Amino acid sequence: MVGKETQSTRSDQPAAPDPARRTSSRRAKRLGLLFRVGVSTLLVVWLVRLGGTAEIRDALARADIAWLGLVVILSNADRVLMAYKWNLLLLAKRIELPLVSIVRTYYKAVFLGLVGVSVAPDVYRVAVLSRQTKRFDDVMSSVVVERLLGLISLGVVAVISATLFAMWLDQDRWSMAMQVIAVVVLLSTLFLLSLSSPLARFTERLLHSGSKTLGKLGRMVQSYYEYARHRRTLLTFFGWSTLEQFSPIITTFLTAKALHLDVPVLSFVIFVPLVVAIVRLPLPIAFDGIGLREGLLVYLFSLVGVPRAEAFLLGFLHHIVGWLALTPALFYILASDGRQRARRMKPQ
Repeated sequence: MVGKETQSTRSDQPAAPDPARRTSSRRAKRLGLLFRVGVSTLLVVWLVRLGGTAEIRDALARADIAWLGLVVILSNADRVLMAYKWNLLLLAKRIELPLVSIVRTYYKAVFLGLVGVSVAPDVYRVAVLSRQTKRFDDVMSSVVVERLLGLISLGVVAVISATLFAMWLDQDRWSMAMQVIAVVVLLSTLFLLSLSSPLARFTERLLHSGSKTLGKLGRMVQSYYEYARHRRTLLTFFGWSTLEQFSPIITTFLTAKALHLDVPVLSFVIFVPLVVAIVRLPLPIAFDGIGLREGLLVYLFSLVGVPRAEAFLLGFLHHIVGWLALTPALFYILASDGRQRARRMKPQ
């Protein structure tokens, strides 16, 4: 009897992680990172040769630093807005944390995404706040809702861009606009259906299934479904997200001003959301979209007469300035973490 109880107890314990599997996973992630960096490097080299090294160097020499400084300020404001939006969803779940703490977590997640570590930014955000609040289900559901509504808001702006593209530049592109509209309508419909009563019944079956794994899944789905009672919060979040989609339009326009480009403002409204939508597709091709974004901008802005060198710099400088925009926050986070470690190590 004792032997059987001991065997049963051992069987309930989680299996120890397999070191070989963990090492293989890390190796695969490193290879994936090297592949994306390699693709980005090849694309940048090709685009530099296409635009001309001398032309790119001359355009950089003429660049106005003041406009790029404004891009840095707006990039940081955009990060704060992202954290503020996420905080709205957390408050709907009665998770009350200082906004400064949410902003710090968001910046750290962005850094992790940029340096290509094995932990994805969203996973990091969920892990940190779950550790602080002990409410994994609610934190996880907030990130899922954030991503879904952010995707739909990007789609709405992409619909405007695709429609303007067909009206202003190419009458034969109406099929593209209709396809974008169809995708956005489909995503919006699926999101609304996911907050409907059938999901509640499905959740009840999971919660009462008797399975520990299905029970955990049921609690996460239930937490997600509860957002149906916070329609005002969802609408507010969606409004801010739609407004935020114009941030890359503005920063790309300011980068063009820094390069002394005389380009119609409407062209940025048309081209930039389409580029952002393509770059954000879940296709692990290029590192942080480097090379892919620049190539798309070179093609699209050539339609309105922008030279290849300047069009390439529109994307490349956007990356560089975006990274530089994060450095003040990085120093603040490192200093803050250092103070916290010092307090923990200080004898009581």
